[in-house]
Amino acid sequence: MLLLKNYDDVMIVEEVCEVLKLGKNKVYELLQSGDIASRKVGRKYLIRD
Repeated sequence: MLLLKNYDDVMIVEEVCEVLKLGKNKVYELLQSGDIASRKVGRKYLIRD
């Protein structure tokens, strides 16, 4: 996807916020609801593009 070409294959919450133009609270809400697929490693969410 052209939009994600400047990012690694795995992104962190802050990068997802930039791409989707959403705040951290909304991104965490989407992660917890399962609307954005992710893996939680320790305290961090890792999101694949």
